[in-house]
Amino acid sequence: MTMSNRGAQHRAASSDRGPVDLGHARRAPSAGATPQAAETAGEPRLLAGQVGAEVAAALSSALERLEQLTRTGRIARHSLQALHDEIHRARQVAMLGQQVSRLAAGHVRQAPETLELPQLLREALAQRADAMAARGLELRQVLQPATVSADPSLLFALLLSLLDWAFEHCRSQTVSLHTGLQPWPEQAVLECRFTWCPPDRLAPEADLAYEVDRLERGDDPSHLDTVAWRLVEQAAQAMSVTLARADTASQVRLRLLFPETPRRWPRLVDALAEVDDGLSRLRSQPLAGLRVLVHAQRPDVRHVVHEALQPAGLLVDFVATLADLRECALQAPPDVLLIDERGSEVDRVLAEVKAGASGPVLVHVAEAFRGVELSSSGRFEIVRVSRDTAVRDLPAALGYALNR
Repeated sequence: MTMSNRGAQHRAASSDRGPVDLGHARRAPSAGATPQAAETAGEPRLLAGQVGAEVAAALSSALERLEQLTRTGRIARHSLQALHDEIHRARQVAMLGQQVSRLAAGHVRQAPETLELPQLLREALAQRADAMAARGLELRQVLQPATVSADPSLLFALLLSLLDWAFEHCRSQTVSLHTGLQPWPEQAVLECRFTWCPPDRLAPEADLAYEVDRLERGDDPSHLDTVAWRLVEQAAQAMSVTLARADTASQVRLRLLFPETPRRWPRLVDALAEVDDGLSRLRSQPLAGLRVLVHAQRPDVRHVVHEALQPAGLLVDFVATLADLRECALQAPPDVLLIDERGSEVDRVLAEVKAGASGPVLVHVAEAFRGVELSSSGRFEIVRVSRDTAVRDLPAALGYALNR
């Protein structure tokens, strides 16, 4: 699968250090998040408190080392490296907090594409190869085919953030990664497992004194809920990815369930391939009189839609806002509802309008996409057509969808 130039440039620009710039997104809390995690991710004051606490801890440790340097006039090489790491950690936490706030506020946009999850995961692992080597980590990979519909930059950033968090907390030198498809409902799955507490530090539950000492050492899964974890949560929420984390006495098992699994329409692809002359198809006007409601922000998309549908005899109405789209679609349901971008707010309106089997056909004219396909989520199905070929493919795609 060929990635878009935009996604490739974003991945090339990502460094092996520091937080990842999550360039596009929105969404509500994931199903698998703990109540405390969802509360912290959604409450700015709690997030600010957590960021402040982690920054203060790093800077306090750095201050102690500086005071020691002032008293003695000397500092060991390992202490100097530790000082550098603590200052870097404080800076990193502050930047991660900014990213979490951005995602939580919905100040980003998405442009979904059809992506191969294993391929993108391999690229993320390649970028974190130095970090793995520095920690002496080994990977166990079972990367089975899994296709997702997602913004490439945001998905890649989510994978990098997930790897950073897992590598930081892994205590067994082995991280397991698995991709594949959940059979029903069909969803792409990414699973990550690692040991957060070495088995030799575990003891029978009856040993109360040991358990108290273990908690004092920080051997408790709650210490995994760092600002870095909040970033993983918010990135998943922005993409409507279900995030489920299960912590045991020593293990972490994290599963990401992606909401849409794109699939091609073989019959439609064959039908489009058999069309020798698009004008002959349009002259018959099999779709004449059907109503299309369009919410397109980009002028070029509005022009393409008009050019594609006007010769087919369709009645095309354009609306300026998402609120107008919802009102018009609910008061006078169209036969087709067409949009030019996806996001949590748009998807909520589409799900409301599509409620029931008699809802309109949903169409997304996508910019960074090639071909025609049907994407299915748990709430609705939507036809995706490339903007570059919409004049040729859109009428045939509508005809196929309306007669399914």
